Amino acid sequence: MSDDIELKFRHVSGDIGPIKVPGSSSILQVKELVFAQWPKDGPVSADKASAPPELRLILGGKFLAESETLNDLRPAMGEIKADTIVTMHVIVRAAPAGKPQGKEKKEQQQGCSCSIQ
Repeated sequence: MSDDIELKFRHVSGDIGPIKVPGSSSILQVKELVFAQWPKDGPVSADKASAPPELRLILGGKFLAESETLNDLRPAMGEIKADTIVTMHVIVRAAPAGKPQGKEKKEQQQGCSCSIQ
């Protein structure tokens, strides 16, 4: 019996995969594979992440932690046979807006503010 798990990723604009992944892979490694195989054209291509950590994977209604492995999640996947394809949902989460970068960070530290009248 192979340790590989065939995964398909459902995005609001379409599906990605299936991709065959070793069961020992971490969710971060799975995100890196999905990021590398993200479609370059079609509806899904419009919502590409800029880095793998921006991808959020969901299985059984639960956001998956990057440190979990696919083998850890086998109970949530049900019985996996040779022809089983496990579907996960994938969403793109933009970088947090509350953490300013570069010049914005410097301006914020200097006490910039806005007022609406």
